[in-house]
Amino acid sequence: MNERLKELRRQATLVESYTTNDGTVAEGKHVDLEKFAELIVRECMDIAKRTGDNFGSANPDVLAGGQGAAFCVYQNIKNTFGVE
Repeated sequence: MNERLKELRRQATLVESYTTNDGTVAEGKHVDLEKFAELIVRECMDIAKRTGDNFGSANPDVLAGGQGAAFCVYQNIKNTFGVE
Protein backbone atom coordinates (compact mmCIF):
# COMPACT_ATOMS: atom_id res chain seq x y z
CA MET A 1 0.00 0.00 0.00
CA ASN A 2 1.49 3.35 -0.95
CA GLU A 3 1.90 6.30 1.40
CA ARG A 4 -1.20 8.17 0.19
CA LEU A 5 -3.45 5.15 0.84
CA LYS A 6 -1.85 4.71 4.27
CA GLU A 7 -2.64 8.34 5.05
CA LEU A 8 -6.27 7.93 3.94
CA ARG A 9 -6.54 4.77 6.07
CA ARG A 10 -5.17 6.72 9.04
CA GLN A 11 -7.77 9.42 8.49
CA ALA A 12 -10.54 6.78 8.45
CA THR A 13 -9.30 4.99 11.60
CA LEU A 14 -11.48 5.39 14.65
CA VAL A 15 -10.20 4.99 18.19
CA GLU A 16 -12.87 3.96 20.66
CA SER A 17 -12.68 3.45 24.40
CA TYR A 18 -14.54 0.57 25.97
CA THR A 19 -14.79 -1.16 29.32
CA THR A 20 -13.55 -4.73 29.47
CA ASN A 21 -15.20 -7.54 31.46
CA ASP A 22 -12.86 -6.90 34.40
CA GLY A 23 -13.83 -3.18 34.50
CA THR A 24 -10.69 -1.69 33.00
CA VAL A 25 -10.91 0.84 30.20
CA ALA A 26 -9.20 -0.07 26.96
CA GLU A 27 -8.95 1.43 23.50
CA GLY A 28 -9.59 -0.23 20.19
CA LYS A 29 -8.93 0.92 16.67
CA HIS A 30 -10.80 0.04 13.53
CA VAL A 31 -11.02 1.44 10.04
CA ASP A 32 -14.37 2.91 9.09
CA LEU A 33 -14.62 1.33 5.63
CA GLU A 34 -17.32 3.72 4.45
CA LYS A 35 -15.19 6.72 5.42
CA PHE A 36 -12.11 5.11 3.81
CA ALA A 37 -14.01 4.58 0.55
CA GLU A 38 -15.34 8.14 0.65
CA LEU A 39 -11.81 9.51 1.12
CA ILE A 40 -10.56 7.48 -1.85
CA VAL A 41 -13.41 8.70 -4.06
CA ARG A 42 -12.78 12.30 -3.01
CA GLU A 43 -9.10 11.87 -3.78
CA CYS A 44 -9.97 10.53 -7.25
CA MET A 45 -12.29 13.48 -7.80
CA ASP A 46 -9.51 15.87 -6.80
CA ILE A 47 -7.12 14.15 -9.21
CA ALA A 48 -9.61 14.49 -12.05
CA LYS A 49 -10.22 18.15 -11.18
CA ARG A 50 -6.50 18.95 -11.03
CA THR A 51 -5.96 17.15 -14.33
CA GLY A 52 -8.75 19.14 -15.97
CA ASP A 53 -7.37 22.36 -14.50
CA ASN A 54 -3.93 21.56 -15.89
CA PHE A 55 -5.26 21.35 -19.43
CA GLY A 56 -5.57 25.12 -19.32
CA SER A 57 -1.84 25.44 -18.66
CA ALA A 58 0.93 25.87 -21.19
CA ASN A 59 2.73 22.77 -19.91
CA PRO A 60 2.94 20.27 -22.79
CA ASP A 61 3.87 17.44 -20.40
CA VAL A 62 0.36 17.58 -18.96
CA LEU A 63 -0.94 16.10 -22.19
CA ALA A 64 1.03 12.87 -21.59
CA GLY A 65 2.51 12.66 -25.05
CA GLY A 66 -0.67 13.60 -26.88
CA GLN A 67 -2.94 11.12 -25.10
CA GLY A 68 -6.48 12.21 -24.27
CA ALA A 69 -7.82 13.64 -21.02
CA ALA A 70 -9.20 10.29 -19.87
CA PHE A 71 -5.76 8.73 -20.19
CA CYS A 72 -4.25 11.56 -18.15
CA VAL A 73 -6.82 11.09 -15.39
CA TYR A 74 -6.23 7.32 -15.45
CA GLN A 75 -2.47 7.79 -15.19
CA ASN A 76 -2.80 10.29 -12.35
CA ILE A 77 -5.10 8.00 -10.36
CA LYS A 78 -2.83 5.01 -11.04
CA ASN A 79 0.25 6.95 -9.94
CA THR A 80 -1.40 8.40 -6.82
CA PHE A 81 -2.58 5.03 -5.51
CA GLY A 82 0.24 2.90 -6.89
CA VAL A 83 -2.17 0.52 -8.59
CA GLU A 84 -0.66 -1.80 -11.16
